Amino acid sequence: GSILSVENFDAERYARLQRVPQTRAPWEVWVNNRGERFIREVEPDAYTRSMAVLHQPRLRYAIVFDQAILDQAPPGLPRWSRQKLLEHFDGHPMFARAETLEELARKAGLDAAGLHKTIGDYNEAVATQRDGLGREHLPLPIASPPYYAVVHLGHSATSSTGVVVNRDFAVMRGDGEPVPNLYAAGEILGSGATLGNAFAPGMMLTPALTFGRLLGQRLPIG
Repeated sequence: GSILSVENFDAERYARLQRVPQTRAPWEVWVNNRGERFIREVEPDAYTRSMAVLHQPRLRYAIVFDQAILDQAPPGLPRWSRQKLLEHFDGHPMFARAETLEELARKAGLDAAGLHKTIGDYNEAVATQRDGLGREHLPLPIASPPYYAVVHLGHSATSSTGVVVNRDFAVMRGDGEPVPNLYAAGEILGSGATLGNAFAPGMMLTPALTFGRLLGQRLPIG
């Protein structure tokens, strides 16, 4: 199989396994390109999860599991039939299946030695119910081939760029002077102005409402 990468995958979001632990407690592990876990998969805070992905090589990671987890865990893609899911492991570039961890790593573009060690450490954590990353939900080891991986790529749903404004929300020109009678608030400022470098729910709408009110209060009248 070919190495999975952003170059051979359509950027449009197609499907993704449920990763919000409040909705579905994870049975799988998440590993980066080095085959290493980079966050406790039960982390409830979306910002913390986003920041963890932000620091991974190429914003890329794989969700790894085995046949026992596929058979026993709640569906990760509840709107998909089991047949549809299995068909994707037969041909879709972001889905990989293999009889060994080494072959899975090759198909999914992961470091084989790193993945082998990670799964061994995780299985030991399941056996002792003590995980080094602090994960509490440890239902099954990953030890029943075939093994599966679903690759995910970090993405942003908003633009981080926008117009520059001063403290009075006047739009600024390139030379640092305000454009006469032109003001801006809301998403036109760009998500980077309010979100920083990771998505935080509500941090587009809330500043838009707040800045809009402040702009209304500051606009010169007459």
